[in-house]
Amino acid sequence: MIVLTRRVAEAASVTGTVTLDVDSRIKSRLRVTLDDGREAGLMLERGHLLRGGELLADADGQHLVQVLAAPERVST
Repeated sequence: MIVLTRRVAEAASVTGTVTLDVDSRIKSRLRVTLDDGREAGLMLERGHLLRGGELLADADGQHLVQVLAAPERVST
């Protein structure tokens, strides 16, 4: 399992994506399935909402994952 522990400002290449709804993007500790089916865990610092387009990396920097915001229904 890939353990994503830090945010990255920019990256040359992305090794995966994960699509999360707003309830999941609020959490700092979470087990997720990447869009390609691999398992990953989020172990991030608390108090920061993940936004679509953010990049996450593991401790070694081998895996760079882009966060995608899932489409959700909104009321107007």
